[in-house]
Amino acid sequence: MRESNSFSPFRFHCRSRGCYSGLVGGFFFMPRGRQRVDLTGQQFGRLTAVECVGPIYKRPQTGWKCKCSCGKEVIVTLGNLRMGRQVSCGCYNEEIKLARTITHGMTGSPTYRAWGNMKKRINKPWVHNYSSYGGRGITYCKEWEIFANFFADMGECPPGLTLERVNVDGNYEPSNCIWASLEHQANNRRNNIRIAYNGKIQTAAQWSRELGISSHVVRLRDRKGLPLRDESP
Repeated sequence: MRESNSFSPFRFHCRSRGCYSGLVGGFFFMPRGRQRVDLTGQQFGRLTAVECVGPIYKRPQTGWKCKCSCGKEVIVTLGNLRMGRQVSCGCYNEEIKLARTITHGMTGSPTYRAWGNMKKRINKPWVHNYSSYGGRGITYCKEWEIFANFFADMGECPPGLTLERVNVDGNYEPSNCIWASLEHQANNRRNNIRIAYNGKIQTAAQWSRELGISSHVVRLRDRKGLPLRDESP
């Protein structure tokens, strides 16, 4: 803070980028060239901005009184609101902590392992396939941070199936995830080469199974421009 010689010894300027930065006799003033930021009525997560309360804390930051969806009121700095660092009065974090402590009895199950492997591929750079997932921007919806929410959306993993994204360039979320077989996953890889033959487009592995020939022969005949099935008499 610094005193202003141009008005009153009781006037001071807040260094934050808030809506008000000076106070004289209970009234807030703006420095020249800076516009007021009015957040009244705007919603930030569970918080709704009610009114500006002026500078708070030892190093003044603009504070806003907010009402949480649970009914409690809390003072939050403008920066924390705009950057999304605080989205509730604290009730959201308590719900997260509680959900993590609830025993669901599925630790070690195929469903739980699929959820855990999904998070590893996205959050841990040292995992061998991180570059194909988290390394290229793939993520999962924030609700799936908690296993109970993942289980509510996806249900229990059927025997022999694994978690698969329908759109391999999309994120892990309810609308883009299914339980799929290993064969389905293999056919849904980004690096698969798809071959058109007899009005159908399939991978080499799929043509191999349908025609009863090896996938190597399928790819070889496709590269040479020959029909996938030997039609010579």
